[in-house]
Order: sequence, then C-alpha cells, then structure tokens
Amino acid sequence: MLTVRDIINDHFVDGQCFIVVEQNDTRLNLIANSSSTYDLNIKVMSCSCRLWQKSGIPCAHACRGIQLNMGNVEEYVDNMMFVSNFWSMYAPSILELPKEHALKWHAGEIVLPSMTQRLEVVSAKGSNEIAANTVNQRTAIHSHSATNNLQVHIVL
Repeated sequence: MLTVRDIINDHFVDGQCFIVVEQNDTRLNLIANSSSTYDLNIKVMSCSCRLWQKSGIPCAHACRGIQLNMGNVEEYVDNMMFVSNFWSMYAPSILELPKEHALKWHAGEIVLPSMTQRLEVVSAKGSNEIAANTVNQRTAIHSHSATNNLQVHIVL
C-alpha cells in the first residue's frame, strides 16, 4: 500500500523535468519537455492539471514548484490525508465490540500443519477414471486459518 510520502517521493522524481518559465510570488508557470505548460498557485494549493485539487496531495508540478521555493511539501498536503483527522472524524461513531465477539489475539499463535489428501481426477472426457499420470493428479490441502476456518486449496 502506498503512503502519502511514497506518492510525494514519486512526484518529486517526476517533477525534476519541469522548468519554471514565469514566477510571481507563489504563482508559477512550469513547462515540460513536451511543451505542455502548467499554471501553479502554491498559496491556494492548485495546479492546472487538477491532480492536486482532486487528491489533496501535491502533484509533480507542485512538488517541483514547492522545492524551488524552498518549502516543505508535507505542509501542502490536504488535512483530509492525515490519520489524526480520520480518527477525529470516525472514532466517535465506532462502537466497541461486545466481549463475546471481541478479537482473539492468541489465535495467530497456533499454527496447524496442513493435511493433504489426493482427490479423484475427472478426465477431460467426463469419465471418473483416476489418471495414472501423477502430473495430472490434483491434491487438496486442508488447513485451518488463525480464525479456525477450514480452508481448502486445490493444487494442480
């Protein structure tokens, strides 16, 4: 899973190819090698590519502009991306589970060996003959997960 820092690092790498054409305080006009231009306003956290406004994370153009202005990119990430904001919004509505349904943390400590059992192979013609060739035989592996649910895996 990508974190915001991972995305910002990718945007920093992508943003190295942009050149500032015009700068007016916190407003910048950037150009790429393909002659595409991007209007960037660091103060209002917007870019003409609209990625910054949509995701809340500075786009590659914004990362380049913030870097050129000697700013800290993490200060320009929208508040909705912070875990503390998530918790303050959703924590009051999350109810505690009753004790009988509480998670059993000790369940992950038990590791049961897998059991194997050979199954009959149904040939392509539909007959129930057991194939003599071991390459065509299937093996079912029965195991128990940490939550004691039976899992069956078919290995070809």
